[in-house]
Amino acid sequence: MSIQTVDRPASSALFTDAESAPAVSWRRESGAAIGSAAMPGHSRPVMIPFAGGELVFSEAPPDWFLPIIERIRALHALAENWDSYGGRPVNAHCAATAISLLLNVLEPNMPEPAVVPTNGGGLQIEWHRDAVDIEIEVQSPSRLYVAFEDEKTGEQWEKQISGDLHLPVPLLARLAAMK
Repeated sequence: MSIQTVDRPASSALFTDAESAPAVSWRRESGAAIGSAAMPGHSRPVMIPFAGGELVFSEAPPDWFLPIIERIRALHALAENWDSYGGRPVNAHCAATAISLLLNVLEPNMPEPAVVPTNGGGLQIEWHRDAVDIEIEVQSPSRLYVAFEDEKTGEQWEKQISGDLHLPVPLLARLAAMK
């Protein structure tokens, strides 16, 4: 899957597996209302209004995922200086990247993440469960910062990544398996 943004489609390819989940892009142009299947076996893009434009999904996101999209939409609506320390509004391209990443890694049985804005206009996605912490900061459409810590095992690491973003998948599967 790849994410395509209006200003940098070639540089924002994030997932190398085209079959993994619905693609998400953000575009400024106003288009049709939210779409649905055109014919059996064929679907057309689903568009959700977002940031003066729309998020475009290659297929409808699952119902259980809609609250996450709404949370990200609400965070994008934050005004300049939202934190009184010069915080920038959430960048629409970072929001589309976060949504696409989550669509690729989350399953209905996994814990829902906390999603918070960063001061620089990005988003941080966090899971804190049973002494395991996973934090993924979407810094740009092509750059993530991932931090992992398991207090029980002492394992901890931090990585700046771009390109293939499948790194969080085994971490989240591990988190989902915890009772």
